[in-house]
Amino acid sequence: MFDLDITAGPDVVAEDLQRLRELLDDASITYIVSRSGPSGGHHVWARFPAGVDPTAMRKLAYALATLLPSLDTGTLTNPSHGCARPPGSPHRHGGAATLVAPADVETAAAILSEGNPSERLQLLFDALPTSARESGDRAIHGRQTTPAHHQVATHGDAPRLTGKRRALTAGSDKLIYGPPGADASATLWAILLRCAHARWTLADVRVLADDPGAQGLQHLQSKRAPGGRQPRSTAEREALLARQWARAVEYAAQTPLPQREKRHDVPDPTTTAIAAIEDAARAQPWRWATPAGPADREALRALCLIALACRSTTVSLDCRRWSALTGFGKSTMAAAARRLACDHPIDGPAWITCTKEAEGRMAATWTLLPPVLAGDPMAEESVTRPASESTPVEVARTQGRKPAPRQTVSDTPPSSGVLGRSRQELTDLLTTELKTAAHDIWTPRGGLGHACHRTYAAARGAAAVTTSILSDETGYSRATIRRHLRTLCAHGLLAATEPNSYGPGPLSLDQAAAKLGVNGTGARRLRNYIIDRELYAWWIDEQQWRTSPGKHGRRCLPRQHPGGQGAIPVRQRPRATYGAFPTRRSRTGPGRADYAEAARRVRQHFPARPDDTEVRAGLHVPAPEREWALAVPPTATPA
Repeated sequence: MFDLDITAGPDVVAEDLQRLRELLDDASITYIVSRSGPSGGHHVWARFPAGVDPTAMRKLAYALATLLPSLDTGTLTNPSHGCARPPGSPHRHGGAATLVAPADVETAAAILSEGNPSERLQLLFDALPTSARESGDRAIHGRQTTPAHHQVATHGDAPRLTGKRRALTAGSDKLIYGPPGADASATLWAILLRCAHARWTLADVRVLADDPGAQGLQHLQSKRAPGGRQPRSTAEREALLARQWARAVEYAAQTPLPQREKRHDVPDPTTTAIAAIEDAARAQPWRWATPAGPADREALRALCLIALACRSTTVSLDCRRWSALTGFGKSTMAAAARRLACDHPIDGPAWITCTKEAEGRMAATWTLLPPVLAGDPMAEESVTRPASESTPVEVARTQGRKPAPRQTVSDTPPSSGVLGRSRQELTDLLTTELKTAAHDIWTPRGGLGHACHRTYAAARGAAAVTTSILSDETGYSRATIRRHLRTLCAHGLLAATEPNSYGPGPLSLDQAAAKLGVNGTGARRLRNYIIDRELYAWWIDEQQWRTSPGKHGRRCLPRQHPGGQGAIPVRQRPRATYGAFPTRRSRTGPGRADYAEAARRVRQHFPARPDDTEVRAGLHVPAPEREWALAVPPTATPA
């Protein structure tokens, strides 16, 4: 008997019934169809006088379940207790099971009396799609008992799996104490199966069943009735629990838990490449100890984070989003990208290469190069790097600068601990570091400067550090480190614990930024970038409108909505948002574009609230424009 359960929905049951009948007809299997009761479920009956192999029927049931969502496999996979109400039997919610096809009892009885050869079930299975047949095979052959881990023992009057009892997972607790859902029986089965895998006993489950907060065990505590759910008696509950627990233990013994693979057994190529780049960058602290070094380091870190999010070492990123991620200006990020793409006798080999220049609205495309430790000829010869046209040093820099004080660096580079981390761990690490680097406290004008940030980042999280340790980790000279420490201690970010030893200070970054009055610097910069984008998009849209034919027949100005009528929050064209692009009036008519007036109109759509803590995250931006404000990795796209 094929049971199509109404819990999947009447439309799903109707579609599944039609498809099941087509499959049975193609296999020349005779059958009858009955409506199980007033709810709308259907039963499809087919008789096989010679009997059916339970394993073959189980395989067929699981294969059909992948095609028919409403099919309940319980009666087909339970040869000892599987049963159903025949046509004409009363239903617990009222009414009775009625014949649908054929409608008369004599024809239905003749079909069942004649029956079908058992070989036609194999024809039915062979006619199923390949994916369905494979699912049925996996459901059967994947249930092999593993004696070393799934031996069944008797505890009291009920079975259990041998082994040490484990606590249930958070997901199991959510099932137990959360709402049972539409199918309370399926929720109870899932809970019992998890308890069986955790080596629980029936006594443990009885204690859980007595908990009034265990809403997931609703099927154990009550049953469906015409007027709602009716509480079960103690005898009914105990009988149901004992029967279902025995089934759960048997099923758990035949279904070994999947072995959890180590997270790094099959490393992600992109994650491995990014980890190698980050490890090489942390092993060369002197490279970032120059005046432009902090900008270069954060630019490289941000590009690594974007590459992790895109799962590609080649990504497209514009300088404004680069700026929002790092806390530096867009011009600084553009110069940092050019420096990172240069092979220089002071800075060492290039870290990135520009594979496609920016054009129009499309950002430049950058590729992260395999790391090469500067000064290591063996490493330089062993790494193959793609050929690229390096930017000349004269173009990459606007002024000269002194090399970093390498003589202060220890012979042993600091251990970064980046290699071997998973993609999520590396993403969390880079996100945290970039969030700290982009804080307003490090603003050059009025803040402490980004060089102080490198010293603070090296000292943060340690109970006590010395100037020698900080010098080795940052590449700065001890004199520079002492100057940074005095500044950080004066503003409460670090504190001297002992002579020449420093630890965390009493103030947070937000508190120190508020004292200096630099709160909102990053938010104002981000707002200006949003306005720049909107102005550019508005002007491009204006040009397209002016050069397109039939423009006077289209309505492109802002629509007025009657009072009380809400506008659908759909991202519309800039000209429909701001109107026609303003122009300066002249004696001969409209003159040149008035960008000052256009910027003023755009600013009205983006109110500035620099004192609000949400401004820095861009949460104040109106909904249609919020996607431009949030400078997070998902906004970048792989090239």
